[in-house]
Amino acid sequence: MSVGSGVKSASLARVKIEGKGSGQGTGIYAAGGETVTLTEVTISRVQTGVYAEKGTLIMKDGTTIEFTGNYGVSVGNDVKSADLTRVKITGKGKGTGVYAVGGNVMVSGGEIKKVQMGIAMSGGTLMVKDGTTIEFTNGVGVYVGDKVESATLMGTTITGQNNGKGSTGIYAVGAESLMMTLEGVKISGVKKGVRMEGKSLTISGHSTISFMGDYGVKLGSSVTRADLKDVTIRGKNNGTGVHAVGKEGMVMRLDGVTVSQVETGVKVERGTLIMEGGEIKGFTGNGVYVGNDVTSASLKGTRIRGQNQGIGVSTGIHAKGMTGMVMTLDDVKISKVGVGVKVEKAKSLMIRGENSTISFMGEYGVYVGSEVTSTSLKGTTITGQDKGIRGLCGGDDRDGDDVGWGEDFKGTNGGLCKEGDVGDGEGVD
Repeated sequence: MSVGSGVKSASLARVKIEGKGSGQGTGIYAAGGETVTLTEVTISRVQTGVYAEKGTLIMKDGTTIEFTGNYGVSVGNDVKSADLTRVKITGKGKGTGVYAVGGNVMVSGGEIKKVQMGIAMSGGTLMVKDGTTIEFTNGVGVYVGDKVESATLMGTTITGQNNGKGSTGIYAVGAESLMMTLEGVKISGVKKGVRMEGKSLTISGHSTISFMGDYGVKLGSSVTRADLKDVTIRGKNNGTGVHAVGKEGMVMRLDGVTVSQVETGVKVERGTLIMEGGEIKGFTGNGVYVGNDVTSASLKGTRIRGQNQGIGVSTGIHAKGMTGMVMTLDDVKISKVGVGVKVEKAKSLMIRGENSTISFMGEYGVYVGSEVTSTSLKGTTITGQDKGIRGLCGGDDRDGDDVGWGEDFKGTNGGLCKEGDVGDGEGVD
């Protein structure tokens, strides 16, 4: 069916459109008109379900599309808006459910399944909400292109169908101004969870990300801010839960975030890291890794637990750091690791709080590198099999008096370090 450029509006209700053979042509081609409305329309055995070139497209109330080719719904650059409510789109294991070059696209409820890519946006704005489900094969659940201004997903479920092989839940190339918000989103069955290359990312509302390969969330070099709150990220004993490359000055905040069954829990390469509460558990490498372009790292009330009783090379917190970096650990609990805290370079390291504990199974509870200017521990309990604290002073491989000082610091199997120099050998070995 074709809607010509001279038609002002078209409305179809309870109409059935069926192609021939294994699927040919386009079910509805809207070349013009201000508004095209489809209500309870059934389209099947076509290569493309609906193509809208301009105006406004409204699809609702159980409209279904079964397509065999490239697109279930295709939205052109001159379309002002496309609203899909409770629409079901089914492919043949290939193609894209909804493809939009521009305009404001809203997908509310309904489902997209048996496609290679669920939703692909090249420009405009995207809103997906109200229990929308997307099931795809080895492509991308939602793709956000470099001309998209904003993307919001609320109450959306995205599921890969090929054991995670080569698939990504959400991939946002995005312009540097792109802001993406995910609330109550569930992603599973994918190799990679969320990849963000825009300006800012917010994930909240008990969102869950289960991935099988590289990462749960990755932030590219253009991201200036990321906020994750009440989010659960789960791997398959490999990959990284959250990997932030970030732009210079980036701020990443994790509040009540749980990361489990990964090689590395959280990896930050630039900017500022703030973690409050939450837990990183079942990791085999680093619980938290802080790169050499990070200026500040603060963890408060976070629990970090390794895997297999800490046997191997696992480290609770490993900071490469930079000369001016400030690291603060407040009421942080670290256990089941080979090394508790390792800081190679920093302006200062402070471990404090009434409940700060470090339980390690390898060489050190706290390792302070030769390029750490100041170290302070207060109210901290370290339990381990070897040295409680090791300080490298001026590059020497020996304990020294200028490492820092501690007050009310207790070390099991490392003696009791009273108020004074943490670097003193007494009671530490």
